[in-house]
Amino acid sequence: MKPLTIPNFRFSYCDHNGYDVAYNWKTFSTEIVNAICLKTYGGTYRQRHHFLMDGYKTTPTQPVALLIGDPTTRFIAACHEDGIEYTTAIKDLKDGKFPSFHFLPQSRLLEFGDHPIFMWKAPDHIQDFWSELDLGNAPQIIYKETKEFPELREIYKEDFELFESITHPKMISKKERTIPSSIWEQMKGVSFAVKNLSSSDFNTTPPEDLANREATCRVCPEWEAPALNKIGRCKKCGCSTQSKLRLATERCPIGKWEAVNPSASEKQ
Repeated sequence: MKPLTIPNFRFSYCDHNGYDVAYNWKTFSTEIVNAICLKTYGGTYRQRHHFLMDGYKTTPTQPVALLIGDPTTRFIAACHEDGIEYTTAIKDLKDGKFPSFHFLPQSRLLEFGDHPIFMWKAPDHIQDFWSELDLGNAPQIIYKETKEFPELREIYKEDFELFESITHPKMISKKERTIPSSIWEQMKGVSFAVKNLSSSDFNTTPPEDLANREATCRVCPEWEAPALNKIGRCKKCGCSTQSKLRLATERCPIGKWEAVNPSASEKQ
């Protein structure tokens, strides 16, 4: 099976009751949007494009409320929604392709933002989810006969592990993010670095300190040697040896080396 090529598509969130409610397709997503609209505007939201509603955002700015569904149930619902045969969808997924955004992994939702992510399991915790978000009456659960697709265990390995790990309502995600949560976060890091560099008269790291920094990074478990065309990159901050290590004012994101202050002779 080929590795899944995940489309460059951001998930949606809606600000409601102190949470950014994650829009997780095929997991009561339409019911959630309609309930939010009923509470906010007094009516349900009939548009197909839910992301047009007020409060929509692509990156969470406050704690996230996330309803996680059974991967098999989601797969069946996605096939029905898109009119795709089960065997066709499985073949596409095995080939590393997504038939549509309805098939995107739920576990990917844990990679965005820097705020706590609270998780509920559907349908087990549906009543608690609706109560926590003050969405009124929870939707009626209709249990249908499910099918077994052993191949999905391999395709959606992380999704199955995530779903089965949720033992109680409002369980907080403990997944550690190994890369910056968004391009915006990296841009902010670059902005701060440039500001610090300019305030230090554009001093670069002295050769001896640079060598120590490089040696430290290359044996660090957070160092990703093949990245950036084999230049290498830190998985914590996204920076390479071609940039951050050479800025005297910068420091390691996990404290393995600090900023340096070049002497007057080194500044010249």
